[in-house]
Amino acid sequence: MKLTRDPNRFTEFMSKYKSKNEIPIVFTLQELDLFCMYIMSENEYIKMNNYFNVKKLFDVLDMMPYNGDIERTKRITFIKNGLEGILDKKILNKQMLLIHINGGAGEKELIQTHSFKELSKNEINWVNETVAVSLQYSFMYQNIDNLLEMCVKFKDENFGSKRSAVNEFSNMIDFMKDSFRRAKNTNDDDIDFSLSDGNFEDPFINAYTSETTDSNKLRTGMVGFNAMINGGFESERVYTLVGAAGSGKSMTLLNIAYQVKKYNRDYRCKDKTKKPAIVILTMENSVKETIGRLYTIVTGKKLGDTSLQKSIELFKQAGEMTISDDDPIDIIVKYKPSSSCDTSYLYSMYDNLLDKGYEMILLIQDHLKKIIPIKARNDMRLDLGENITDFKVFATEKQIPVLTNTHLNRGANQVIEEAKSKNSVNALSQMGKSVVGESMLIVDNSDVVILVNKELDPSGKEWTACKLVKTRVFCDLYYFLQPNEENNPIKMAIDIDLDKPLYITDTSYMNIIYENKNLSADADDFSYGTANSEFNELKKRSQLEYITSPSKPINRLNKKKERRKKIIEGMRLPRKDSLYIDTYAVDAYNKYINYFSSPLATPKLALTFPDADEE
Repeated sequence: MKLTRDPNRFTEFMSKYKSKNEIPIVFTLQELDLFCMYIMSENEYIKMNNYFNVKKLFDVLDMMPYNGDIERTKRITFIKNGLEGILDKKILNKQMLLIHINGGAGEKELIQTHSFKELSKNEINWVNETVAVSLQYSFMYQNIDNLLEMCVKFKDENFGSKRSAVNEFSNMIDFMKDSFRRAKNTNDDDIDFSLSDGNFEDPFINAYTSETTDSNKLRTGMVGFNAMINGGFESERVYTLVGAAGSGKSMTLLNIAYQVKKYNRDYRCKDKTKKPAIVILTMENSVKETIGRLYTIVTGKKLGDTSLQKSIELFKQAGEMTISDDDPIDIIVKYKPSSSCDTSYLYSMYDNLLDKGYEMILLIQDHLKKIIPIKARNDMRLDLGENITDFKVFATEKQIPVLTNTHLNRGANQVIEEAKSKNSVNALSQMGKSVVGESMLIVDNSDVVILVNKELDPSGKEWTACKLVKTRVFCDLYYFLQPNEENNPIKMAIDIDLDKPLYITDTSYMNIIYENKNLSADADDFSYGTANSEFNELKKRSQLEYITSPSKPINRLNKKKERRKKIIEGMRLPRKDSLYIDTYAVDAYNKYINYFSSPLATPKLALTFPDADEE
């Protein structure tokens, strides 16, 4: 027998059968206090749909058992007023919400809230489960009589009308299943969204709040890097750094860990009862090596150069590697040998840290090849893609960013080596996503992929080049070089507190100096510029090439790149009685001079250019 289903079966069913509108659930005073703390909690694990379920429960609560019980009645009023403020009035500020609950400014408090404590994630889960079970009970309680009536009707009806009885029974079961599913759906983080009334505003508020909450982004101390990743590392994202062996990938990870701790002191855990922690899961370098490198990044000294007590003082005080109320973020280093565990270990590690009072806010895993995916396929290409997928699932479930690293492919390594041999400082600028080692699935499954490489400029100063090749977030910068500190080459310079960022995006002035350095008798002097009085002598010794092009001195510079190779100071002499300046080269050279005059370098005398009439 084929059953037909009425698309309006729920509405028709509810109009046909009367349900009991109120359910006799009796909560204790302690349980109601917990609900009140739930309303006032700032724990970010509480979602809008959780509040909706609490409202459904208290809307059908039979108040008869509470008659005459003043304290419990006050708490129920507190809960209902709080839900009205959150869901109807959209009051997100808890102090304003408390004023609304009490009936307005200046009104007497319904109950004393000074003893309220912040709820942990486990306590939040207990409330959600209690609400879910209570709602399921309410659905059963409201409809049990109707269900019994339908069963009796089915037994008494003659055979010809049983089809109608079966359809009604089927509709009732569908309705009950849907009600049970909605009651269980207390921890579902997915946003059900549409443009229709009732399905737009609350999901939109959830999305907006998530995007604008400070704890959803972890910023670094580098202006350029922050611009590349949309202001900071975002929750539920996987970031992959890719570079050649020895290119500074692991050092970059440690620099990021240090900077995230230092520049996110206002971070607030989703579970307010926990302490925030950056977790470094190192599977390539030992804990001892990681501590030594982190010590050098923080202090600029090698571990062991000073006494033990002095080293501890430098690390904790000068390096600001301490834990306090004003600086709450911890850095936890965990070591696992290569290929000793799969990605399921991330969950047990997270839970173990949770039991110890920590909330993981950023996972840094070094290195992608060293961990095994949950579903290993014994194929390097597929396994690397599976690892990123597993990281994504973990990041989404725990609502944190995950940062890892891996290698460039062989072709890219050759390009970098050739660039070094030619003294070029922009090896990454021409590379794309195809250079990621072994597997394009790494790129496909990551949210953000950044190429990194260590570069040396003509003076021997180190830079860290970053090139964005894949992103799912907004980006203001796709390529830049961040200087490393002059006296600490493994520490990336911090510029978030400076008036002007230190990163650069144009390396042309570096390559101009590289190309001409061998032409100068005193190359080192020229590298740092020279006084104007030495200009003519420098010009002679550098064997400058003067370009004669009387008709088109400026407007076709791009067609004369090969002619520009030997031009250091950017001068052009189209005819004897006039002087034109190649503005492109002058701008490039000035950037070079500005670099050597930056806070990271000793200021030197700069090369100046005479005006045409002076020449």
